[in-house]
Amino acid sequence: DTETYTATKAGTATDVVYVYTSDVAEDTISGGDVTFDGAGDHVITVTATSSNAGTSQTDTITVTIS
Repeated sequence: DTETYTATKAGTATDVVYVYTSDVAEDTISGGDVTFDGAGDHVITVTATSSNAGTSQTDTITVTIS
């Protein structure tokens, strides 16, 4: 299964960079496209970083693949 996730920012930073990761090493991630490898719970984390603002924020979602 492949799903596309899109993170959005709040605020005025213009240099926000998003990095997606999964707790399942076999999942494949390209940008916000996540291809899940196998059934079960997969925790997807997105980290948004702004160098200009000097901060980053992280959010997660748990996706259950059956």
